[in-house]
Amino acid sequence: MPTADWRAFYNPARFTTPFGEPGPFYTPGIGHRGLDISASGRQAIPVWAPGVVYIVSSTGGLGPVVGIRIDGSDKRAAWAHLWGITVAVGQHLEPGDVVGYAATAADFHGSAWSGPHSHTTYGFNDSIWQGGSPGIQDPDPAIRAALAGDWPDTGDGGGGDPPTENPNDPGDPGGGNLTVGADGRFTRSVNGAGNVGLGADGRLTRTDRGSGDLQINPTGRLFRAA
Repeated sequence: MPTADWRAFYNPARFTTPFGEPGPFYTPGIGHRGLDISASGRQAIPVWAPGVVYIVSSTGGLGPVVGIRIDGSDKRAAWAHLWGITVAVGQHLEPGDVVGYAATAADFHGSAWSGPHSHTTYGFNDSIWQGGSPGIQDPDPAIRAALAGDWPDTGDGGGGDPPTENPNDPGDPGGGNLTVGADGRFTRSVNGAGNVGLGADGRLTRTDRGSGDLQINPTGRLFRAA
């Protein structure tokens, strides 16, 4: 199994076309249904989360595609515009394992392609590798959380205390981690990167990224950040 430095590959400085951005390849009013990561031609594309390959496919728009069901989560992640796929359905992958390589102009890359890159998608159902999936979400917060070691939350592997159920828990220090995307869906991000606040009237409000004060813990409970 080929491997690559996934932390270096997913350095946010390499993020190019963001989720929701309008463009000639995308449905008007919906925009880009994924996050593009810059890559050189035939550069190895590693996964950023552990999981099991559930699809290896190809479409006219996306070219070759690989998708995984992420361990310890109800989420999926997928990669498109690949060349030389290295994995098979049912195979378990760890962060850094390579699913394929960035397609070049000489390869079958799909029509929605503007040069070598990794088109990365994320969300709730098996169809998130397709642009029209209703379960698709912005991968950016999840990738940043993985880089910070804060997601996916799979436990410490050695027991320990269960997540708190105290409704008055003040939350962990570090700021809010509840994020709402352009599609209105909520996701758990890293502490301090949230954009959802709790107003004086008890209503949720959308704030600037990093200014939110609400945290969501692994049980799904909301707390105001300490």
